[in-house]
Amino acid sequence: MDLYEKYKEELGSSSAAMQMICAHFDMYYSDETLESAKKLGNSYCSSYFARKNLGQVSNKTYIDNIKETIANKVTSLISAEDKNVDEETVKFWGVGYTPEEYQTLNDEYSGWVVNSNNGETPGKSLETVFKQACKLLVDLQRARNGGNVKDISSLSKSYLDFLASAGLKPIQEENSNIAENNSLGALIEKWEETEPVPEPSKEFKDVDGIRHYIDVWFKGHLAKMFGIQNDSTLAYEEEINKYKVTSDDSDSS
Repeated sequence: MDLYEKYKEELGSSSAAMQMICAHFDMYYSDETLESAKKLGNSYCSSYFARKNLGQVSNKTYIDNIKETIANKVTSLISAEDKNVDEETVKFWGVGYTPEEYQTLNDEYSGWVVNSNNGETPGKSLETVFKQACKLLVDLQRARNGGNVKDISSLSKSYLDFLASAGLKPIQEENSNIAENNSLGALIEKWEETEPVPEPSKEFKDVDGIRHYIDVWFKGHLAKMFGIQNDSTLAYEEEINKYKVTSDDSDSS
């Protein structure tokens, strides 16, 4: 059929072309019938008409396709008008939650992303972990709202066990932060940035005289050798002067 070939060429798909044919002639479209027709040969269109009249869908029309599409959308999505839940949210979490529970799921998920992934979009595996943690929390809230003590205990344990296995348990995060932030290098950096060491009092600047010793006998001596004049040279000369021996001319006369 020329029309089928035209649609197939334009749409690049035999199933899409067949759907257009069915819509054109008000016939019911079925993926299963098309797959069955393909097995009969290359003339998919003629084979489809033959198979369609033999199956359970022989009395259906394309209107039934439209009705099914609408019904599936309503089933898979919560009514946006009544429930105020967008399509992407339902696709992400699946059906079966109340609007308030969807909000809880979104809030909890955002919290995990910010606190445990620095706000970065998680990879597939980490996304699955975060989603599972959020769903377990909602299940726990349902049990609490229903007053089911047995389920509360069981779900609480499941929730904490899951967080522990995923490395997301609060105490684990706290210990991880302590290990990271309280390493010697991190502490030194923190002290230097927030609590710099103040200048010591004069009496505590060089209690054992090591600094003075180095300034005079190492830096001062070295500077004197190379003819450099600086504070260390002056300190060296002052110290040397203390030990100089001077002659007394009065005694020699």
